[in-house]
Amino acid sequence: MVEAGSPDGTKKTKILIAIPTLGSINFRFVHSLAEFMVDCTRMESEGYEFLMMMLPKMLVAQAREEAAKQCIALKCDYLFMVDDDMVLPRFLMKRLLDAKKDIVSVMSWERLGDHHPNLYNLLAFDKDEKGGVVYGSWKWRNITTEELDEWRKQKKDIVSIDVTGFGCVLIKTEALKKIKEPWFMSQFQCGEDFFFCFKAKDAGLGVHAIIDEGMSLGHIGEPIVITEFLHRYNMHIKKEQEAACPK
Repeated sequence: MVEAGSPDGTKKTKILIAIPTLGSINFRFVHSLAEFMVDCTRMESEGYEFLMMMLPKMLVAQAREEAAKQCIALKCDYLFMVDDDMVLPRFLMKRLLDAKKDIVSVMSWERLGDHHPNLYNLLAFDKDEKGGVVYGSWKWRNITTEELDEWRKQKKDIVSIDVTGFGCVLIKTEALKKIKEPWFMSQFQCGEDFFFCFKAKDAGLGVHAIIDEGMSLGHIGEPIVITEFLHRYNMHIKKEQEAACPK
């Protein structure tokens, strides 16, 4: 039996690449996307097939919803989504596929504030009379750089978390089918990535992130690109200021 992804082309692993965009795309994203597509093209000889769709001028949650529907309709094996304000590392697609997870991302960094990692753990939530999760009642926190350092000391390159930011994410189509619609369109005051990840965990699916230092996204700000180095530098300055002006 020939499995998906076999190099003889009997059955290819089909991946939908979906890009939500407001229509104006930064040149740094375009450059990294071109390199990313070169890497994907090279993977076609290994038994992969790639389709691409741009989703312009709609709410991000609505764009993701449409991408998920198209992924299922086109009988793809995976949905890969990337935002148009990211700088992609080389060999990203292969690294995500090699993880073999239901839902897996690579790290990005918050655009504002101290630029914390866009990885989160759930602290608490309310339950209804049937014991189910009350959506929108979640309390959460960012994963810290101290936790990242500890994981890396333990030689971990993929970690299990509760929520990952969707700057870039790879989702198995089978995982989409296990989650009831809507996947992303939430009436609660939370991001569509939070909503999806909480529903995924509720359905018994795992959420993972690759934390290799060389495999993280750059988050395009103005005029800088947010990286782990910038986050660590900001925290260093903040500690120096707190030491100089104790409360």
